[in-house]
Amino acid sequence: MEMIDVYNSDGDKTGKVIPRNSDFSLLDSDDRLLVVHACVFNSEGHMLLQKRRETKDRYPNCWDVSAGGFAMSGESSQEAVKRELREEIGMYLPNERIFYVCREPFSIVFDDFYAVYSDVSLDELKLQYEEVSEAAWFSMGEVLDMLNEGILVDYPEELIKRMFSVAECQNMILEDNSKSAKETVNNNTVRILGIDPGIATIGFGLIDFNREKNSYKYLKCGIISTPAHTPLSERLCTIYDDMTRLITAFKPDVISIEELFFNTNITTGISVAHGRGVILLACKKAALDIYEYTPLQVKQSVVGYGRAQKKQVMDMVKRLCALKETPKPDDAADALALALCHARSSTSLLYKGENAECSTI
Repeated sequence: MEMIDVYNSDGDKTGKVIPRNSDFSLLDSDDRLLVVHACVFNSEGHMLLQKRRETKDRYPNCWDVSAGGFAMSGESSQEAVKRELREEIGMYLPNERIFYVCREPFSIVFDDFYAVYSDVSLDELKLQYEEVSEAAWFSMGEVLDMLNEGILVDYPEELIKRMFSVAECQNMILEDNSKSAKETVNNNTVRILGIDPGIATIGFGLIDFNREKNSYKYLKCGIISTPAHTPLSERLCTIYDDMTRLITAFKPDVISIEELFFNTNITTGISVAHGRGVILLACKKAALDIYEYTPLQVKQSVVGYGRAQKKQVMDMVKRLCALKETPKPDDAADALALALCHARSSTSLLYKGENAECSTI
């Protein structure tokens, strides 16, 4: 009999286990279960969807993300998602192709979502036919249309968009020959990587700044995520490894990162400090110059007013980067603001020549 662990509302295991086919309505009000979802993307940015069998109790004959199900007793979230990929579609992938994105609370369950990268052909898939009737690749527009038509499991639209956004950015990181790499050497152009530090979510934003023309070219933005309720040491390793891959792929000249400050939540501040530390380590290991800015400096540089509201900053980021929409999630937009701050700041060392000494601004 398959058993599953019971968690509390904080995401910690309670020590209780129940059969997978239990009547979940009998759970205590604070009890939660863990479900994992794997969203497989190919290099063209399409998501692999599976069609649920018409015999399924929930969402019969509906399309769903690539693979998913309950985490079994004793499994970590990551172990569960790798097992579901093997069982449902016959996919065996190393850890470096599987990236945690977010945790979404739905009624009595926590749903962990992972972005997975593979150019597997449909003929290579080994579908679990008692669960899955077929599989196919779809673009984001097609997936959203299916959601609106009611033929896809009713995930939040913003979640679908976020998964595609993360997949696009992470695919860039995985490419050895990134399309964002500089095609020509231009002494007047500086590639700036803005970083919004954190422990659960780290935002990054990449721009090219032409000092001669005083112009900006938006390249990419996105996030690095780490799974909740995993050891701090593992989360820090994930941040370091992903930052290293990001730097290798995008080849920035300088780093612009938010300066750490403590508000009333000291515990959160300490966690962010841990994450920020390994980010700085990865950047220094890559021999990159690092510049630090306070939130007030970012607002002053991007908007022209140090007490600007969040929306004003986001609107200016959208305008300066010539984007149709404000970047999402907010962590990515904040990172772009940091990159723009370094380019626009009147005190920026960008204007003092190539031999200027790196320092904290």
